[in-house]
Amino acid sequence: MRSVLHVITGLGVGGAEMMLVKLVSELARRKYTSCVISLKGKPGGPIYQKLHELGIPVFCLDVTRPFSLPLRLYQLINFIRRSQPTVLQSWMYHGDFVGSFIGLIFRIPVIWNLRQSNLAKSHTKQTTLMLISVLARMSRRWPRRIICGSHAAKRVHVAKGYDEKKMVVIPNGFDLRQLNPPEDKIISLKRKLCLEKDTMVIGIVGRFDPQKDYLNFIKASSIVFQRFPQVKLVMCGTGISAENKILYEWLKQFDLLEKAILLGERNDIPVVMGMFTILVSSSLGEGFPNVIGEGMAAGLPCVVTNVGDSAYLVDDTGKVVPPKDPESLAEAIIEMIALPKELLEKKGLAGQKRIRECFSISAVTKKYLDLYDELVQIPRKKQLG
Repeated sequence: MRSVLHVITGLGVGGAEMMLVKLVSELARRKYTSCVISLKGKPGGPIYQKLHELGIPVFCLDVTRPFSLPLRLYQLINFIRRSQPTVLQSWMYHGDFVGSFIGLIFRIPVIWNLRQSNLAKSHTKQTTLMLISVLARMSRRWPRRIICGSHAAKRVHVAKGYDEKKMVVIPNGFDLRQLNPPEDKIISLKRKLCLEKDTMVIGIVGRFDPQKDYLNFIKASSIVFQRFPQVKLVMCGTGISAENKILYEWLKQFDLLEKAILLGERNDIPVVMGMFTILVSSSLGEGFPNVIGEGMAAGLPCVVTNVGDSAYLVDDTGKVVPPKDPESLAEAIIEMIALPKELLEKKGLAGQKRIRECFSISAVTKKYLDLYDELVQIPRKKQLG
């Protein structure tokens, strides 16, 4: 049985981390076993717990504790030797960088995984841009293949100097079995949040990050409430809480404090989405956004900004508007709300069908497996050429 060693920057709740969980879960049903190295953080958290429940061995290097690194590196070497990986799959920039050295030392074929599609200086740390520049030069020699999570990610990284000949686009996959939770759990959460059964809910899911452009969403929502004051907002993600002073002030400024429910980071996103009537993505930068696909898989009509592969994913099942344009975003949301209930449901079902036919986790996993099998069979010299 072959084994994949996954090296990832950290195990916070994000698109890459969620895709990792779905992939290793699906790989477990096939001929590959998996193990994971996280460069940052300690054991714990929703993603770590999901991996633990799947029986996936996880080693947290925790590079933030430099004095313990010698011991941790010794333990890491033993972890890799026990795992006996035949392929190394790295995730995100630091994972790609460290994973390349691990692959070199242990003579394991390495595949990078690129997710980001907006590398503008205004939204990307200078240190990250420097690392990207280094990785672009490394890409000519070190990884055997480079997976891009979206067509947008491929375009951006080719422009940065990455080796296009090694690139293949494999989108995120979605597991419809996990995205339709029992109705009683949804009803229970609604009651807990004091939401009536028929309350129209505009939902957004994502960490508090400049790329998610929550200010755009809040401005658009303030316009929507002028037309539909009965609507509620449900916002969910890391940093989405009243303790976030910036977010709190934005909601206060646009008179939305009484309209918005802030859930923070959750490990039951399908249940949260089950309360939504419409899912909104207000981002100014995306690759292939998991949250949109998950919303579509759950039967939600979506209103999204035209960034990354969002428009490609939604196609004609939802509405697509320019980024950083709250008026257009509000208008699209209003048009959705104004639709008769049966037409709104029809849009949601069309999106669900698109995910099932084009982006199932089973089909996406097969693309990963085909790539792994190809690399294991190709002689090293030919792969490096």
